Amino acid sequence: MSNKLITKTALSIAVSSALMAASVNAQTVQAAHSITALNNFSTATFNETEVKEQLPSAHMIVLRATTAADLMAQGIYQIGDSRATIAQIEQVQSAVTIELSSLDFGTKVIGQTKVLAPTLIVQASPEALEKIARDYRVEKVLPMYDYELHVAASADYLKASPLVANGVVTGKGQTVAVLDTGVDYTHNVFGGAGTVEAYDAAQADPTSVAWPQGIVHGGYDFIRDDADPIEHDPVVVIPDVDEPTSHGTSVSHSVTGIAPEVELYVYSVCGGGCPSAAQASALEAAMDPNGDGDISDRVDVINMSLGGEFGGTETDGGTQYLIQKAVDLGVNVVISAGNDGDHPFRIGGPSTTPNALAVGAMTHPTLDIGIASGTVLGEEVVFQVSGFGPQTAFAMADTDAELVYPTANQNGCEAFSEDTDFNNKAVLIDRGECNFTKKVLHAQQRGASFVFIANNEDDGTPASMGGFDATVTIPNIGITYAAGAAIKAELKASGKAAYSLVVERKVTSGAVATFSSRGPSMDGLLKPEITAPGTSIMVAATGTQDQLAPASGTSFSGPITAGAVALVRAAHPQRNAFEIKATLMNTADLNVTNEPLSTNPDSELAPISMIGAGLVNVEKAVNLPVAAWVDNTEFKTKQAALSFGLENFTGVRSISKTVTVKNFSTQEKTYKLRTEARYANDKNSGAISWDIPASVTIPAGQTTEFDVTLTVDPSKLHEWKLENPFDAESVAARSAALTLAEFDGALVFDDVDDTDSDDALHVVYHALPKAASELSIAPEVVGNEMQLIVENTGATTVSTMTENIVATGKVKSAAEAPFNILATTFNAIAAEGCESGVLVTASIQLRDEITHVFQAGYRLDIDTNNDGAYDFLMQNYNDRGRKTTSPGRSRTVIGTIDDTGAETLRFLTPLYQSAGADTITFSVCSSTLGLTRDNLGDPLNIKASVGYPSYGGGVYFETDSLVGATTFSSSASVSLTAVDGSDTVVNQLAPGEKAIVNASAPFAFTASSLQDVLKLVTAEDLVLPKTQAPKLANASFDVVENAENGHLVGTLSVVESDRDLAIAEFYVQSQTHQGFSVDNKGQILVSNSELVDFEVGKHIAELVVVAIDTLGNTSEPAVITINITNVADEASEVTPIINSGQVFSVAENTPVATAFAQLAFTDPDNSSITMFTVAGSDAITIDNTGMLTVAQLLNFEEQSTITLEIVAIDEDGHQSAAEIVTINVLNVADEGAEVAPIIEAGQTFKVQENAVVGTVIGQIRAIDPDTAVTPIVSYTVAGHNGIAIDELGQITVVGDVDYDATPEIKLMVSATDSAGNQSAAVEVTITVAQDALENTPVIADNQRFSVDENTALGTVIGKLNFSDPDADVSPVTKFIVSGTDLVTVNAAGEIVVAGSIDYEYERNFTFSVIAVDSAGNNSKAVAVEVRVKNIVGKDDDNNDGDSGSLAWLTLLIAPFAFMRRRKQK
Repeated sequence: MSNKLITKTALSIAVSSALMAASVNAQTVQAAHSITALNNFSTATFNETEVKEQLPSAHMIVLRATTAADLMAQGIYQIGDSRATIAQIEQVQSAVTIELSSLDFGTKVIGQTKVLAPTLIVQASPEALEKIARDYRVEKVLPMYDYELHVAASADYLKASPLVANGVVTGKGQTVAVLDTGVDYTHNVFGGAGTVEAYDAAQADPTSVAWPQGIVHGGYDFIRDDADPIEHDPVVVIPDVDEPTSHGTSVSHSVTGIAPEVELYVYSVCGGGCPSAAQASALEAAMDPNGDGDISDRVDVINMSLGGEFGGTETDGGTQYLIQKAVDLGVNVVISAGNDGDHPFRIGGPSTTPNALAVGAMTHPTLDIGIASGTVLGEEVVFQVSGFGPQTAFAMADTDAELVYPTANQNGCEAFSEDTDFNNKAVLIDRGECNFTKKVLHAQQRGASFVFIANNEDDGTPASMGGFDATVTIPNIGITYAAGAAIKAELKASGKAAYSLVVERKVTSGAVATFSSRGPSMDGLLKPEITAPGTSIMVAATGTQDQLAPASGTSFSGPITAGAVALVRAAHPQRNAFEIKATLMNTADLNVTNEPLSTNPDSELAPISMIGAGLVNVEKAVNLPVAAWVDNTEFKTKQAALSFGLENFTGVRSISKTVTVKNFSTQEKTYKLRTEARYANDKNSGAISWDIPASVTIPAGQTTEFDVTLTVDPSKLHEWKLENPFDAESVAARSAALTLAEFDGALVFDDVDDTDSDDALHVVYHALPKAASELSIAPEVVGNEMQLIVENTGATTVSTMTENIVATGKVKSAAEAPFNILATTFNAIAAEGCESGVLVTASIQLRDEITHVFQAGYRLDIDTNNDGAYDFLMQNYNDRGRKTTSPGRSRTVIGTIDDTGAETLRFLTPLYQSAGADTITFSVCSSTLGLTRDNLGDPLNIKASVGYPSYGGGVYFETDSLVGATTFSSSASVSLTAVDGSDTVVNQLAPGEKAIVNASAPFAFTASSLQDVLKLVTAEDLVLPKTQAPKLANASFDVVENAENGHLVGTLSVVESDRDLAIAEFYVQSQTHQGFSVDNKGQILVSNSELVDFEVGKHIAELVVVAIDTLGNTSEPAVITINITNVADEASEVTPIINSGQVFSVAENTPVATAFAQLAFTDPDNSSITMFTVAGSDAITIDNTGMLTVAQLLNFEEQSTITLEIVAIDEDGHQSAAEIVTINVLNVADEGAEVAPIIEAGQTFKVQENAVVGTVIGQIRAIDPDTAVTPIVSYTVAGHNGIAIDELGQITVVGDVDYDATPEIKLMVSATDSAGNQSAAVEVTITVAQDALENTPVIADNQRFSVDENTALGTVIGKLNFSDPDADVSPVTKFIVSGTDLVTVNAAGEIVVAGSIDYEYERNFTFSVIAVDSAGNNSKAVAVEVRVKNIVGKDDDNNDGDSGSLAWLTLLIAPFAFMRRRKQK
């Protein structure tokens, strides 16, 4: 196989979007349209020694069991529940361990958790893990990755000092766990002795410790599995530093520097790396510091200054799963964002865990730094000023000190020989093998006046110059590898090298640190979320007793923020972890710039994806009466950010999120709302708009919600440039590309009660809206011919090419396939720069869009010789790790597969992907796959795989695969032509534009950028339907008689579709009326007005019509109905009509002027009725609307029926025929027996003895003949004072009801109506039922007692709580115990030890007890719990003393910055 490389120039000239047909000859399909994406194509040899692979160090098996943490989250946790849950979890853990071991005998269980989550942490084969994941006892299996430390006057800057100094908040009462490398608790900053002797004593016994040690109240070393987390590990070294790390001590001091009175718990989880199992164990321990299983003593804050890069959300690994659960329990977890600089999406996990508070770093608030400029050999170069040696401004040139390069010991790690003379010279030393300070000291010892240190990696950056040593007294500076190489070459050639540099000192506060990692997470969630100082922080150094040293990195901005969290929690104890996080984000300072204004006064504001909500402001957070956040259901978190993530838009679309605001104060709060864009170009683009309320009011102590709607117009978005990079240059451009693509700013709340200030609080917003490409296809008639039409239904202009379809998949659910393949495509492109003259591209289209390539792993296996075995593979290769020059880039790696299945990776070529697209495209010269032009047309078998990614690339755990076949060729000939019938070739489509597809075989539309499979055109799509005959709808119309000729009755409706042609004619096949016709436009017209006459008798006309298109296709007949409506033009058509036979009723005694009925009548010509004449009675009148009204008092006894003769007269004087109307007068009970109420005789009821007052016994049955006029209003009761009857007849207990006194109650009851008429008195009997429980003893429920194990027989351990209502008559004489023989209960209710009680045998027991009185009445059985206390042989008491000291306020005055997990070099 040839190793010939392809140059960019050769390929850009050769490629002209020519697709290879199955024959040998190349055929140009879109000659005018070049594939510019291939201008970046090149091939490099794969160097396996450069690959850094990171596999999961273990896997976390999450079990289906309930923990104490789960009960706490549900609000039902009680002390003691932990024992039961732990016992249950241990049983499940044991069973699953046995099952897993049966699947893989090599399984190792290296850890487990029982409190925070029920898990096993194991090392087992992938096959065993896949099987155990399907076990009914297993919820999920998560990979666990090891992390690395983030190594690289803040209290005043955070506005914490005044609060601490004034005693407002100091962190007292707050517990903070630090997960790091341990702690030197003997250092006096923690209240330790601060002596060499104390430190040496701790080192002499590094496995045990007596707590507390100053303000350090506990901890554990999970690296060495011992109880003492003392920091000292000579095996673990920071790169370029040969002394033991002081990271954990420095991080712990960063916490207490802000919150001096917190109680620390420090857990060692790092040592030469940070194993995932150690992290999980420490998180578990922080939930239960004293280890008793009760999580009520869990810490308040956890700090982790460790992590990786390119982090995702909680599904990434087991550590993040536990972090998510910890915050749900009310613990704030603060994690450093990472020290990987301004690279999109590079922020590290686990800080990207949704619930965690991810912290970025800022420049130091008060210290000045060196700013260097100058030249080497006359060329401007990049310098790095060191943080050690003289920290003053200076100038240096070759005229001041001659530059030399040692002939030996060129890295300066050994002392230079005594005959070495560097007096008054500048010395060039190479980076590597030892720390920077040692190099400079060795040169200083031989008289050097200045030192250059050249980087040993050619990545364009100078040596980072980290470290600190007070004995360094000469200036020194870092330069790039290229500058160092140029100096060496010049010294070798001429013996001299010119240089000139100037170092100025400037305070650089207010800017984001250059090393701080940028977000968002690879899932699009906003991270980091806040920032704090992280450069040159003065912190405690291990083993120095009382000394401080400067450190930089988000390792230190994180714990500084953790200290701030402790202060805010102490100030707001009523707020939960989410609300505390929101409070800090709401009040952070957004005025953070990209560069310090002292060095660049025109610096822009830093993007939200670098700083989150801004710089921590403790004072503002402590005084904020409200908190605002968004419930982000996608990530199962509450965050004070409108995090929209990456969204594709094919047209104008809106997205809404709900903001929750909680008022913790006792006063109503009102805020005006506004949005504030971060950058003017975003605002001026007009691409986004907001719909928000003008203001929001939150009542005191309550919560209010409102919606925020973001509307995006994709046609106005900035150009999208977030693409997978090809080289270091395009990697560098991604920062600006992300800034351009993202829309960020804040939703600002202005307090209406404080007009002197704005931004009382804010919720930042971050969105990545992308104008998306989209094509749709459908058959459509064009020029009287059926064609396949492609339409651009997206928001971008699309330049397309076509490819072979290898296979199509089916859409699966996210649960079924987290990563799902929808299609694979293949293409062969003419390329003279390839040895074979053929370039191959192959794409995988997924169900979901990809924000970053690293989110998944992708692979193609190719069988080139059709023997059923795969010969080659292509997969993604990720450039990651902190030594790569192109972080975030993914490339195609091509390898061979031999007959045994062994794989060898050989070459690297570009991989094409655009953030937000669903497609990954591999590229390779065909010769690399063993294919030449002679193979064109040969069959290829291809398998595509996708799944969870391996660290370096490819698929670690497959979630979906797709197998298919194609030929080594391009797709069959495809062209697009204009829809106007001109046959003009179409090379691109603007949004909304269409084109005719001319193709004979299936193919895929793909973007010429190689980043998107736009549309699959299948064989089914190419089978065009025949043109359809028109579809004519049945219809009905109305027309008035006598309408004139030519009058438009209506228009026929043709059901339109893309498959029918224009209508040429409407033909009337038959008609029942000759007065109508239909023209070629489908208009129904009156053709003979004389025939359109209602009186003739033809009121309905029916026409049977067909539509005929231009090709003669005829529709099915449609029935058209025309209703001819009458016009009043005859005498009979104008006379009013009163409906005959109308009968009405009215009650006697109805008041005069009462309207009681409506006469029914009509007038054919709609004339108004002016009056009605009435004959037959003067007692009834009728107005012109037909309303009948009582005119005289009616009496049923005198006249029960009234007969009227009524005539209607309209406005034209037309009179109706007279009609008889009957009025029935209804009788009203107004005499004698018609009015008195009647109570039903013989009624009986029952009531329970001792029934409470208000008990309803029953309902009296009574009637009143005239109830509609005079209803019953009261009842009279005689015979018992404990019974009453209300006006509704409801019998109720109002006094004592005693069986012993009156077993049967006799009442005399009478009813009275509203007219005063009274019924006869009737006897009502109420039987009293005896209360069987009146004399029964009662034992109280839920009684618990405790007893020490080994308590002597006969010892009383407690007395039952019981009662007996008739104790004076029949007292309790005994208690019956069942369920245990360990205790008895005597007649007094005392519980007496009756057996041997052993904690190791039984930690608690329950018995059932019944009380019996002298009359034989038994109480109900009650369960009683007894808990057994363990008797141990030593004193476990912790005598906690005062943990804080305001002595550390001196540290608060010094500038502290947010320190990172790793020192900057």
